[in-house]
Amino acid sequence: MKKLEGYCDNSTYHNPKLDALKEHILKKKKRDQPMRCIVFCRTREICSSLVQWANATEGLVDLKAMFLTGSNASADKKG
Repeated sequence: MKKLEGYCDNSTYHNPKLDALKEHILKKKKRDQPMRCIVFCRTREICSSLVQWANATEGLVDLKAMFLTGSNASADKKG
């Protein structure tokens, strides 16, 4: 786990798609107004990681990100 956390702090492993997602959300977000956002993911791991990222990212913290999973996804497909 510490090795993974080390990657998070290293700008070499920065993901530009997360920057694009943040920028898109912040463009749509209006000051002092509640906002809801849905992001679809293929796996629970990705969803969980996005929730952690959003809840730790300045500007997105107040969205109070959380995830829910669908009931039709099979376990062998990590749904």
